[in-house]
Amino acid sequence: MAPLTGTSITFTIQYAFQINKPTRKKKPGKPKTCRVEKYKISYGNLALISTTFYFTQLIVDFICAKIVDKIGYRPCIIAAEVTSELGLASLAILPDNMPSPFIGIIICVIIYAIGSGLTEVLASPIIEACPFENKESMMSLLHSFYCWGFVGVILVSTLFFTCFGLENWKTLTLLWSLIPLYNIYNFITCPIENLLEEGESMTMRQLLGSKFFGYLSY
Repeated sequence: MAPLTGTSITFTIQYAFQINKPTRKKKPGKPKTCRVEKYKISYGNLALISTTFYFTQLIVDFICAKIVDKIGYRPCIIAAEVTSELGLASLAILPDNMPSPFIGIIICVIIYAIGSGLTEVLASPIIEACPFENKESMMSLLHSFYCWGFVGVILVSTLFFTCFGLENWKTLTLLWSLIPLYNIYNFITCPIENLLEEGESMTMRQLLGSKFFGYLSY
C-alpha cells in the first residue's frame, strides 16, 4: 500500500496547493480582496513535486537490490517505514521552517519517496518468502492493495478536506504518517523469511542479460 499511498498523498498535497492559488472573493459590504497563497508555489514547481517523487523512487528501486542482499530484508523494510513516517510528518513542520517552503516540501517528498521505493521492491519478496499454502492468491491480494491504497487515500483525504478544509492539510499528513509508524512495530516483531540463500541472488548485469528480461522487453 505504501508506494501508491505515497503517490496519492503527493497528488493530494499538490491539489491543496493548487486550490489555494490567489483568487478574488466578493464579500457583501466590503471591497474586493485577494486571498494570497501562503507558499506562492508556481504551477511548474507543483509539477516538480511529483517528478521528484517518481525520480527518487526510480533511483531507490535501481540500487535497492544490492543493499538488500548485504544487510537483509528486515533492516531495509524498517528503514522504508521510518523514512516514510519521517517524510510525511516533516511535511507539517519543515516547509514553515525553511528559507524556501518549496525546498522544504521537496526534501520531505524525497524522504518519503525513499521509503516508498524500498517498500515497492521489498513487499513482493517478503510475501513470496512467507510459508503460505496459496502464495498466488496472497501475492494478488498484495498487489491489489496498491490500487486500494490509492483509492483509500483519495477518499479519506477528500472526506477530511470536506469536513475540515484544505487549510488543515498538515494535520492530514500527520494522520497519514501514523500508518508507517504502526508498520515499524509490525516489521520489528514479525518473522521475516529469506527468499534466497546467501550467494544465490542475481546481479543487475545478469538480470539485464537474461533471456527472461529480453522476453519481457518485447
